[in-house]
Amino acid sequence: MNQFIFILGKNPILSLAELIAYLEVRCEFRIVENMNEFCIIETHQLPVNILMKNLGGMLKIGCVLASEDLEKYVQENCMELFKNVPDKSFFSISCFSNDADFITDELKRQGIESRCKLNMTHTDIVKNRILENSIELLLCKAGDRIYLGKTLYVHNPFEFKKRDIGRPEQRSMYSIPPRLCRIMINLSGIKNGILLDPFCGTGSILQEAAMMGFDVRGLDTDRKCIEACIKNLKWIKKEYRIKIDSVGDKIKHGDARKISTFFNEQAGLIVTEPDLGPALKRNPKFREAERILKNLSSLYETSLKEMTNVLKPDGKIVMVTPCFETESGQIGIDMKILAEKTGLHIIDPLEKYKIAHNFPFLDYEERHRTIRQINVMELRRK
Repeated sequence: MNQFIFILGKNPILSLAELIAYLEVRCEFRIVENMNEFCIIETHQLPVNILMKNLGGMLKIGCVLASEDLEKYVQENCMELFKNVPDKSFFSISCFSNDADFITDELKRQGIESRCKLNMTHTDIVKNRILENSIELLLCKAGDRIYLGKTLYVHNPFEFKKRDIGRPEQRSMYSIPPRLCRIMINLSGIKNGILLDPFCGTGSILQEAAMMGFDVRGLDTDRKCIEACIKNLKWIKKEYRIKIDSVGDKIKHGDARKISTFFNEQAGLIVTEPDLGPALKRNPKFREAERILKNLSSLYETSLKEMTNVLKPDGKIVMVTPCFETESGQIGIDMKILAEKTGLHIIDPLEKYKIAHNFPFLDYEERHRTIRQINVMELRRK
């Protein structure tokens, strides 16, 4: 068995839930450590390059080199670790513990002249081509134990940026970021098949799903969005050389409350972000937030009911709903009640692991006044 270090993204608990949901349907594993910034997973050899490529919420993935007698390990393996690092170049140590001096001291003792840069971000690692030309070590403290690891892959933020603001058609005010699209898809635990987004907009979710190998379908009431979505999917197809057959036939103009009139096939997965209400310049008062949620509830209930008509019996729905911070605290739609009304059941991917966390999962940007609530649902078993 091998141990791997996962450096979690800016929303650690959501990143952890994504990782667990992704691994559960692909391999046997054990959570060795779970800290706020990282977790350590024990499993057989993982295709780490594919894992990093598919996950949305992970910053770095590394392998554990040692967790006992670290100084002795570094003394005995220093030359081997740094054999491909040019003299007088620099390497990185990401330190999630107290002290990395024992590593730099040992390098000096053994005459290795490489310089250390502490805590380089994943962006800087990519910019400076550290993994291609040098090495990054990880020091991760969990309780009384410190793990020494070596970074294998890092998230490339420039690729996400390219697919966000570099694509032909954008709606920056409303678009869901590629990072979150991937997280939502992976939270489902569905690996492939037909994926439907009945509020597809300009196609953010569909483009990430297509890159992950799903057969995508989309629906939207806005004809301009449909045109933009098709244009973006054709761009993704060409830019990344992926297979998307008959794009124009799979993205349709129509109302999510009448999905079954537009699609006569069943989807294994529905991932969507519907209308979240008006764009707000400030946090709403409680009554204002209550009014926004009330106006949206009917749309959500009717749409969810229709989604169940085109969902496979073992399919999943992952849907964003809005939540607001008010003077009286947070307020959002009670999706447990709404799910029950529409024959669905809410899933928490972390429930059986007894990991303390707030549920449902929330995700938000500092500049936004609407918090995204991430809901994972399946058909209620009779």
